[in-house]
Amino acid sequence: MEHIRRMKDRLRCDLTAALKARRGEETAVLRTLLAAIDNAEAPALASGPASGDPAAEAGPSEIERLALTPEELHRILADEVRGLEQGAARLAALGQSARAQSLRAQAAIAARYLEQPVNR
Repeated sequence: MEHIRRMKDRLRCDLTAALKARRGEETAVLRTLLAAIDNAEAPALASGPASGDPAAEAGPSEIERLALTPEELHRILADEVRGLEQGAARLAALGQSARAQSLRAQAAIAARYLEQPVNR
């Protein structure tokens, strides 16, 4: 779990720097990467209050996040890069080269986090 904390700390630090420097495209990518990791750490939803669990009926409470392996973290980041690259290819095929170039730039930003492995 330490590898996830280190990666999220790095992403947050880079996000702060991007916000201060007003690098909008980088800010958007970093927020997306953090959200993708957070979503992957979210536990599956229970059936809800009707499940008969008194704690669920009492309202919101803190739920432990799922522990991701380094391989899962890499897959999440790779999926984000792949999605941006595929979107760029579709836009380029439609003749929207400016938008495609923007997605390629975003993919390059996200790919920086694939190149530096997280120590276990």
